[in-house]
Amino acid sequence: MRRQTRPGRPSIGSAPGCGRRRRPPRKEPGQSWTSQQAEDVDDAKQAHLDAKIRQVEAREDLAAATFGLHDNMTTDAERDAYYASLSDDEVDTITRALNRRAALVAEQALTEGGQPGLASTPRDTSVYTAGALAMETGSGVTDVEGRILDGGTAIYRRGASIFVILQRKGDAYHPVAQAHGKNDALTKAHRIPVMTGPDPLPPNATEMQKHAHAMKGDVALVVARRAVDGYASTPSAHQATIDEEMAEARDTLTDSVGGDPVRADIHDGIKRHRRVLRE
Repeated sequence: MRRQTRPGRPSIGSAPGCGRRRRPPRKEPGQSWTSQQAEDVDDAKQAHLDAKIRQVEAREDLAAATFGLHDNMTTDAERDAYYASLSDDEVDTITRALNRRAALVAEQALTEGGQPGLASTPRDTSVYTAGALAMETGSGVTDVEGRILDGGTAIYRRGASIFVILQRKGDAYHPVAQAHGKNDALTKAHRIPVMTGPDPLPPNATEMQKHAHAMKGDVALVVARRAVDGYASTPSAHQATIDEEMAEARDTLTDSVGGDPVRADIHDGIKRHRRVLRE
């Protein structure tokens, strides 16, 4: 089954006028338009387009509501057979409706507790302190001895001339780049902008809040990697990276609470149904 790459958007890309600049209404021979009349026609066209969007969304909502009724089926086998009867287009329609409902929840989760942003103060390149670092290795966290820099950045010597540049996320430092020699490591590390992070999670944080908080922390790591690599070297480029990653986080979080669980249920149901048919 296909994955909807941009959740929450109705599939009306082919609707007349969708995403295009408004054009002045066509004049018939001998006709003249006042500015008010032209504006009225434009407003009517926009209202017509909005109505078509609402109509598409209403059809999708109806499909999702109908899908929900099948939770009350008598047996799992009946439900699995129903899942197997759905076409890819029907599944896409259902998940678009569910994503549209989930979008507001995802947006709220990412907004609560603050978002990553650029700090108003520049990096203090004089900060250079020896200390123990909890470094994320990909298979767990291990304690290493490194050098702590400003802005949650650090460097760690892993070999004779291999240095790892680290950026803190939560309680651990994560590798974002490598360098050959200490001077190269410091030069690259100092390219990373100082950022403000989200507030700490409350003690009774929900799974949604934990997921959103982790995603916001990942944004800072992406900014650090792009800054070190030279892909983003100015404040405007750093901000563009933040905006891009937060938009991607909203889409991912929307999917995770909207359409993805349903797609997974349908996929598992189809597999069970096919297994029953083979038996």
